[in-house]
Amino acid sequence: MKRKIVSLLAVGAAASMLFSVNAFADQIKVWVADNVVDFTNQQIDAFKEANPDFADYEYVVEAVGEGDAAGNMITDVEAGADIYCFAQDQIARLVAAGALEEVA
Repeated sequence: MKRKIVSLLAVGAAASMLFSVNAFADQIKVWVADNVVDFTNQQIDAFKEANPDFADYEYVVEAVGEGDAAGNMITDVEAGADIYCFAQDQIARLVAAGALEEVA
């Protein structure tokens, strides 16, 4: 259940983030745990149906664990995912690397 909530929050965060980004990309990369990839894709489909303005974006969901996601983002923020899950003990490292954005 906790993972499902995280996936729902990730999709919601994507929508919020799109409104605050100045330069829109055609692709939104999402990293989630491998056991919620299918669920996340279902949630994205539901999101696109409910929000037709975002239906033309390509959403790419990749299985990347929370520990790996934080490390990957710290190593190369630009090549990382637009939305990703991470363990809470990684927040300070991610902030220092500039890998987090405030969602308004």
